[in-house]
Amino acid sequence: MKKILIISLVFILFACEKEIQLDIANAGKKIVVQAMIQEGYPPIVQLTWSDSYFANFDSNNVMFISGAEIIIYNQDRTDSVILAEIDALIQGFPPGIYADLNINFNANPPFSSFHDFCNEGSSYHLKVIFENDTLTATTSIPNATPLDSIWFVPDDRFPEYGDFYAYYNDPDTMGNNVMFEHKRVSHFSLAEEKDIPDFMFIKAYGAVRNDFEGLNGMGFETFFERGEGPKFNHEDINFKDPNLHNFQMAYTNDTVGEVFADVVILRFSQLDKASFEFWRSVIAQDLMNSNPFAEPMNLKSNINGGLGIFEGKAAVYYKLIAKEDTTFTQRYYPDIFEIL
Repeated sequence: MKKILIISLVFILFACEKEIQLDIANAGKKIVVQAMIQEGYPPIVQLTWSDSYFANFDSNNVMFISGAEIIIYNQDRTDSVILAEIDALIQGFPPGIYADLNINFNANPPFSSFHDFCNEGSSYHLKVIFENDTLTATTSIPNATPLDSIWFVPDDRFPEYGDFYAYYNDPDTMGNNVMFEHKRVSHFSLAEEKDIPDFMFIKAYGAVRNDFEGLNGMGFETFFERGEGPKFNHEDINFKDPNLHNFQMAYTNDTVGEVFADVVILRFSQLDKASFEFWRSVIAQDLMNSNPFAEPMNLKSNINGGLGIFEGKAAVYYKLIAKEDTTFTQRYYPDIFEIL
């Protein structure tokens, strides 16, 4: 009798299934700002539109915003830099990028003309005007704290791949927020048998950290693995465990011959508090979206009137090669195209 009741209950529950159509209101488009200012380089701003969660992206869906007025003031508003849209077809920039048109793109970095305006320890104000919208934001550039050393360690299971390790001495002052970002400027792809670099900096899991995680005043060893780029990036096929995201060493392949090592630019930055909270929320949301039981969360933003971030970075760059028994300590000064 009990078995019959259980079977009947199962049939009743399945019979009660009903498809529910959710009518989610569209919050409307907002301007999304991604702005960066650091010492020795011109400020860079990219403007795009937000869209609804279920929107389709096609050739008619224009994300990038052209024709905006952008100005950045120094701390006491006694000096300013006016930004204009860079012609992506001429200069090779991604679309929607604004910078100072007076910069000599062929000059050797760091750009001395910006040392008088973009300084560590200073605050800045951003103003964006587009049609009837005015957006504002404030940020500051902290003081840089270089890494002591960086070296490459091959993976035990997949010796053709590995990770970069670094040693860092955190200053004995509270309020340090650090971020690891990397970009492969050279990567030999077995999938297409050609060199395919990353087109932007990638932030892997654990990319942002701060003093309140127990790191204040400590020296410690850490590592960073190769994070996954955006879905529209040119990612090659992994010829190893897909759960591992490592950098590629030089080795010989039976089919194509010599496979060259990844050449990587590492950007290690001190961030102001708002920038740290923004990127921490971006990474956390990216992780949560793959978990159906996770609590949804909103991104932090310091943009008044819009979305996104105006981030001040005290950035130190290093150019690395995925090569065993090699230690890197020398600072690298990338050109204007390499900082994007």
